[in-house]
Amino acid sequence: DYIELEGVSSRPVNIRTYPLGEAAAHLTGYIGKVNAEELKSLQKKGYQAEDLVGKTGLEKVLENTLRGEKGGRVFIEDENGKEIKNVAKKEAKEGENVTLTIDAAIQEKIFNEMKNEAGSSAAVNPKTGETIALVSSPAYNPNTIVRGASKAQREAWNNDSKLPMMNRFTQAFVPGSVFKTITGAIGLETNTINPKE
Repeated sequence: DYIELEGVSSRPVNIRTYPLGEAAAHLTGYIGKVNAEELKSLQKKGYQAEDLVGKTGLEKVLENTLRGEKGGRVFIEDENGKEIKNVAKKEAKEGENVTLTIDAAIQEKIFNEMKNEAGSSAAVNPKTGETIALVSSPAYNPNTIVRGASKAQREAWNNDSKLPMMNRFTQAFVPGSVFKTITGAIGLETNTINPKE
């Protein structure tokens, strides 16, 4: 039930939802209104100022696949507002569906096991090579962004030392100390390192 207020009207709005929230935030990404900079390159593809566009993750990578095409009609009306002639019509076209190999339960389990610590993790089916989980932690909630994250919330994410907006599985990191174990093993194998010294 809605409260009726004189002079106030409402209309339903479709909004994208991300069921896995933080657990798949960096994988799915999110959509948002096209900004002025993006519009410069997207206008020739038919985008307009209020259109939604993939901002990060698969939403951005698969923008051309997920995005449909707008439709419309041009017609002539008489003085009473009655349509008298259809001049042109273009049917709207829905975007394509995309099926992922991600296992939602495994994705959530890995994300929860990371306990908000910085890192990334991937799970791959060894028989098929399909990616069944791809996690970056910590993360943000894309549902908060598409519903309109407050300035305070955005600042909190941007100022968080753990960098929840950073997609760690797309970043390149130098292995660092991890490689020392390999160097040590080679040294032991070739007797250039004595474990008793």
